[in-house]
Amino acid sequence: DKTRGNERILIFATDEQLQLLFNSTQIFTDGTFDSCPPFFYQLYVIHGIEFGRQFPCVFALLPRRKRNTYVKLFRYITDNAIRLNTVFNPTRIMSDFESGLKAAIVAE
Repeated sequence: DKTRGNERILIFATDEQLQLLFNSTQIFTDGTFDSCPPFFYQLYVIHGIEFGRQFPCVFALLPRRKRNTYVKLFRYITDNAIRLNTVFNPTRIMSDFESGLKAAIVAE
């Protein structure tokens, strides 16, 4: 893909990773800015819990920390839950809540 633009989001997750995430009642999220490739603002990782351990399930390269960016990410996750005939409905989300992330979680 040769697309370059400030709206581009790349999301990496296998069906197995997504299923683990969908089975988790608690999820943990974190973004890093130092380990991000050019053209992206942050690497955002969503972790699920299985057997009492935390596993990375979704890796997303995001262009910014705005509400709309996080909405697109969580919409992708929700759409894939539907595709896998399940739901994404964690009861607890642990994060260093940024205003954009919090607004997106409430919206989705």
